[in-house]
Amino acid sequence: MLGAAWSIAMGTEALRLTANEFSTGRAASVSLGDAASPRTFVEILGFDPRFVEAGEFASVSGAISAAVAENTEIGARGAPDADSTAAIFSGAASPARGIEGYRVLRSLGEGGMSKVYLAQHEATGEERVLKMVPIDDDEDLLQRFLQEYALIAQVRHPNVARIYEQGFGEHYAYISMEYLSGGDLRGRIGAPLPVPEAIRYLTQVALGLTAIHNRGIIHRDLKPENLMFRDDGLLVLADFGIAKQLSTELTRTQHGEVYGTPFYMSPEQARGLTVDGRSDLYSLGIILFEMLTGAKPYTATRAEAVVYQHIHAPLPLLPEGSASMQGLLDRMLAKEPEERYESALELMRVLRNPSDAMQIAPARGVRGRRQAMRSE
Repeated sequence: MLGAAWSIAMGTEALRLTANEFSTGRAASVSLGDAASPRTFVEILGFDPRFVEAGEFASVSGAISAAVAENTEIGARGAPDADSTAAIFSGAASPARGIEGYRVLRSLGEGGMSKVYLAQHEATGEERVLKMVPIDDDEDLLQRFLQEYALIAQVRHPNVARIYEQGFGEHYAYISMEYLSGGDLRGRIGAPLPVPEAIRYLTQVALGLTAIHNRGIIHRDLKPENLMFRDDGLLVLADFGIAKQLSTELTRTQHGEVYGTPFYMSPEQARGLTVDGRSDLYSLGIILFEMLTGAKPYTATRAEAVVYQHIHAPLPLLPEGSASMQGLLDRMLAKEPEERYESALELMRVLRNPSDAMQIAPARGVRGRRQAMRSE
């Protein structure tokens, strides 16, 4: 099955028809009906600016629409039944086979080439998460997976997920990390949150970002699914699969490469430019809007249309009930990085006094839009 977090997936045959105009992420093979062999799908992250001329965002191949429909159809078929899930753990097919010191309890899901399991650490009795990728299939994937451990193992902070160890089984590399039993932020923002609750979550994420940014680590894929709760209610940064350490030559993204999720992608990230911690602050601003409204500020059925809005669309307008946060939101969602808060630490200092955070003047264009709406 394709990962539930994939926004858009496209078959490799359809992808070739687009002349590689799209930036892609994970890949997975899926068996469709009675087909003789599995189909390979890739995750579509956005337009690759290296292959798209100005103005071409509005001109989209019909293959993307077909891919969206195909992905929706596959997702509607549901998860495997209990018998097929149990079969994963019987015999040599289990990826967890050969990992000493852990007893696998159940599958938590998979995305792309990685598989995630809940396991019990035999020495301590703790429940931990095993995130696994095959050793032999994709050298770049394995390198990024090991990089994830190397980056986050440096960080010890209450608002950053704890990683315990990294190792190898018979066929898979694995990362052992804490089990965050409280679910993710996505499960709590189906409806608008009260402003004080949104500020509380925003502050906790800013604390976590300060910790990783101080290590030179940029998350690059901040979204509600990657913000998870411990059982005590503390919000934690998780899933650093495409994180980047600015000072490490090995992990430096080449100019023009695009990683991330389109709905939460900063304008500079969408353009394939160099990013720093202010890119994460933009993504957090998108999440703030979603917490306060229950909806995303920029939406479309096509990834490249969402990317276009991040770069060119006006700043989103909050409803009357949360309008006190408009100035803060404007600063976080500024199109140019230098117009945002300088750092997560600066944002956190503003959030320490919620009354100050709610008194920041909105951007001039947003004030004008609000006045025009009220006069209608």
